[in-house]
Amino acid sequence: MKVIFDCTSLTNWIGHPTGIQRVVSEIGNELLGCLPNIRLGLFQADSTCLEYDIQLRKTTENIELNAGDIIITAGSNWDYIEHHKVLMKLRQQGIKLGILFYDAIPCILPFTYGPGFPEIYKEWLIETINACDLAFAISENTKRDLKHFSTEHGLELPPVTVVRLGDEVPTTEGDPSADIVQKISEPYLLTVGSIEYRKNHIMLLNAWRYMIEEQNYIPPKLYIVGKQGWLDNDIEYQIANDLRLKGRIEVLKGLQDIDLRVLYENSMFTLYPSFYEGWGLPIAESLCFGKPCIASRSSSMVEIAPGLVRHAHPLLLNEWVEQIRLLVDNPEELQNECERVRTGYKLSSWKDTALQMCEGLFANYPEIMEIAE
Repeated sequence: MKVIFDCTSLTNWIGHPTGIQRVVSEIGNELLGCLPNIRLGLFQADSTCLEYDIQLRKTTENIELNAGDIIITAGSNWDYIEHHKVLMKLRQQGIKLGILFYDAIPCILPFTYGPGFPEIYKEWLIETINACDLAFAISENTKRDLKHFSTEHGLELPPVTVVRLGDEVPTTEGDPSADIVQKISEPYLLTVGSIEYRKNHIMLLNAWRYMIEEQNYIPPKLYIVGKQGWLDNDIEYQIANDLRLKGRIEVLKGLQDIDLRVLYENSMFTLYPSFYEGWGLPIAESLCFGKPCIASRSSSMVEIAPGLVRHAHPLLLNEWVEQIRLLVDNPEELQNECERVRTGYKLSSWKDTALQMCEGLFANYPEIMEIAE
């Protein structure tokens, strides 16, 4: 029995991996140290598999696949239908599949995605649950959502192992841009995440409007950092054309890693008003930098660091205003909270993630442990 970790999503990888590519890269690299007999593979259109050297970023020899072998895949396979078909074909040939599930959000909040995508994702999710022999989920909330979805659609969900994603801050080199150096010279708040409807940036815009207009209160500047996503409520247009917000909220895109790091390090605290998440990495990132975060009281976001993260309801503006003002208006409380975060938050390494994945493998296929020994 061989275990192959699917690195196909790293095909044509250029530069520093981000998002799901980073998850695949980090887990693949750590699994090599945790499971000596594991192979990293790139799957071809004809269902063959080439061994992948993750350090050199190139393929080497062919990996012979046999019935009973296990493929673990953690990529965004819903976006790569041909690769998904390859995995389904291999499953029919007796290869076992282990799937890392990130979330079921397109099926839970379909209105937060562009037309057509929820249907594509739902079809992928049904086929994948039907085909997989072992499931991993990135949060307890995602595990619950998978169970609910499976029950609702009459599917038999295999055993699910929850693995916590690593939140180690990548090493950054170089100096921040002159623009960022200028921006950090004054107090500011920060929110990081793709600019789309689900991330609920509109809550922050309305909170700033409310504080400025109704409370005659000028909050610190807010920087919104993220790439363009689905259905963004024309956030940038609103900011540019609302005199209450212009100059007080700014969207930043395409930042270098060092710029984002410096923004985190020098912020007062961060905000994350998302409606729903599979995990909520920017919350963990904020804590890694020793910065408190006010996040939505929803889904997986309450799992990340109970007792260290402040929460507000994603639909209740007054809760956000109250939490923001409490920290902004009380420097001593903010300082104490920063200290609690710095001393109380335990970072999760990608090695921890890989070890949790191995535990799930061993629990369901103990013969793998014998082979590893």
